Amino acid sequence: MVKKQPPPIFTDAPISASSFDALARLPVAQRLLELVMIASELPLVIALVGAAGDGKSSVLQMAGELCATRGDLRAFAIDAWAAGDAAKVGEVFLREVSQIFEEERVVGKMDKARDRLIELGDYVSAVVRFAGVKVDVKGALEKSPDQLRTEVLKLTEAIGKRIVVFVDHLDRLAPADGVAVLKLIARWGAFPYFAFVLGIDRDQMVRNLRRIDGDADDLDRHVAVELPMPPVDRAELAGWIRGGMNDLAAALGCDPTGALTLFDVETGVGLSFVQTLRQAKRLLNALSAALPLAGATVDLRAACLIEMVRVFTPDAFPIVIDRLPLAIDDAGRARLAAELAPIAARHRRPDAAKALFTSLTPA
Repeated sequence: MVKKQPPPIFTDAPISASSFDALARLPVAQRLLELVMIASELPLVIALVGAAGDGKSSVLQMAGELCATRGDLRAFAIDAWAAGDAAKVGEVFLREVSQIFEEERVVGKMDKARDRLIELGDYVSAVVRFAGVKVDVKGALEKSPDQLRTEVLKLTEAIGKRIVVFVDHLDRLAPADGVAVLKLIARWGAFPYFAFVLGIDRDQMVRNLRRIDGDADDLDRHVAVELPMPPVDRAELAGWIRGGMNDLAAALGCDPTGALTLFDVETGVGLSFVQTLRQAKRLLNALSAALPLAGATVDLRAACLIEMVRVFTPDAFPIVIDRLPLAIDDAGRARLAAELAPIAARHRRPDAAKALFTSLTPA
């Protein structure tokens, strides 16, 4: 007897290497590397901007992987959210920069390098001073002292390599912490050979700045280049979802055909709502969690539609659940359509919502 496989569960963690690039995002990472190396001696701050779930972390991971293959630069990454606060980000930054200076033999010991940098720039105390305090953003983002600039310039010129710092999830920090890290980036982002690549949800970052008397200008003054995440290729996303649906159907022992049509590249109603890999994973994970409870008969198409209603048109979910099972006659179909029509009309994407509701009860 063949042991039945459990339904698949998909992690939302960023990919660990470009070999797992299911949505062809590698060109974005390659473009980031091209941008930071156009004039490697000049200071530069780049923002990779996109909404949550757009795949920024995966792109930064691949860009870091590309950096590791080159001998003409040094790179390291900081996850601001994982670090926890601005002081911890500052500590990680100083440790990594000091280690680069030591490994490139421009200073004798890492501790000596870190002590010099702290003494000259007073970074740790600066981070602590601004974190958790209501501050004026424009006043906080002052330029670095000339003495520090001169010292860092000597060190970076001695190395002669671009130093690339990837900072992810800056927008997830508490607003005051985000400003303190932006202050650090503003200082070091003005030094030759340093390039910062920030992965941010721009709208969220601006909202954070406004909470402490800042605005979008405070971001614009220090970010020289914004590279927006391109939309996910529809065909690549459809292929990934359909593959996941096939795996799920195999585990459940059901027919995937109806569900697969929902994610047809040309006509699939599901692709009107599921537009990122994160959304696709959440859909499949919800189905994988719930459908083993459905018993022997599983209608994967109906389950997909009901889950999309729950997530993307939540006002309609109680109505749909109350009408289960949805195999109804013409009169019942008309009553359901009449109840759902006002919800579709006020949805931010009324045509897509109407198509989703229509798919619930095909003639």
